[in-house]
Order: sequence, then C-alpha cells, then structure tokens
Amino acid sequence: LLTGFSEVFLLGVKKFFLGQFLRFGLDVVWMAPLADALLFIVPGLVLWLSASRWPNLVSLRLVTGIFAFLGFLSLLFMYYPLAVYAKILLAAGLAIQASRFAAARADGFQRLARRSVGWTAALVVTLAVSIHGWQWIGERRALAQLPPSMAGAPNVLLIVLDTVRADSLSLYGYE
Repeated sequence: LLTGFSEVFLLGVKKFFLGQFLRFGLDVVWMAPLADALLFIVPGLVLWLSASRWPNLVSLRLVTGIFAFLGFLSLLFMYYPLAVYAKILLAAGLAIQASRFAAARADGFQRLARRSVGWTAALVVTLAVSIHGWQWIGERRALAQLPPSMAGAPNVLLIVLDTVRADSLSLYGYE
C-alpha cells in the first residue's frame, strides 16, 4: 500500500512540479495502492508459507528486505531514467538499509506495521468509494439536466476510434 501511495505521490510531483504532461484520472489514487498490494500478496504468501514450514529461516530483516526491494524497484522502474542494472543495485542497497533500520527497531517497526495496515487499507477503500460516489453524483446531475428524449426516438450509439487504421493494428503488422 505504501508503494502504491508513493507512486501516486511521484505522479503528482511529475505532473505539477516538473511540468510534465501526464494524463491520469482520480482512480489512480486508490488503484495504484490496491494493485501493488495485490502484487505483493504473492511474495507475502510465499514468505508466510516458508515461515510456517521453516520458522528459523524467515526473519523480520529478510521480509523487510524483500518487500523494500520490491517497493523501491517498482518506484525506480516507473519513474527514473537509469540503466536496469543500476536500478536493481540501487533498490538492493536501499532495501538492505531499510531492513537494517527495521531490524534495529524491531518492536517499534512491528507495532507501526500492525497499526498502519488497517488504516491504510481503510484509506484505500474510502478513496475508492468517495471517488466513485462523487463521479456517480456528477453523472446523475448531468443526466437530470438533459431534456427528455422524443417519444419513439431510436437509441443510437456511435463509437469513434481514433487510431484504428490498418497500419496501427498488430493484426496488420504494427509492432
């Protein structure tokens, strides 16, 4: 969840402070943390199963290092123009430092993790519900302001696709 919120923050920094033109809707505010949480569930389940089978193998330092590496790597791959090996090395170095920091303060770190997961997940749900509710209310207001349709008028849906020429489709050789 923290990686997803960091991605949203960096998108905002790029858009507003660096003047880069980025198009993204409000849904990214809750979708990025949710997507990262779903992606991180797989290594989490592997680590949990490993810890239940071999309890001495999995430690707080190892778990923190793995998740910090994945989080930093995700942020570096999305936002920084470095060579791939440089991103991997930088993510590994940052993960090692994060795992050392967490291991040195194990009790406080575990307490913070337990307390923050619930309210961070609640924040994601609240953002999703409020953003969709706000959009739903806006749509209802816009529909209420439309004049009624004429009796017997046909329903027509016109779909216009901008870049769907033959030279833009992979079916016809576009890469």
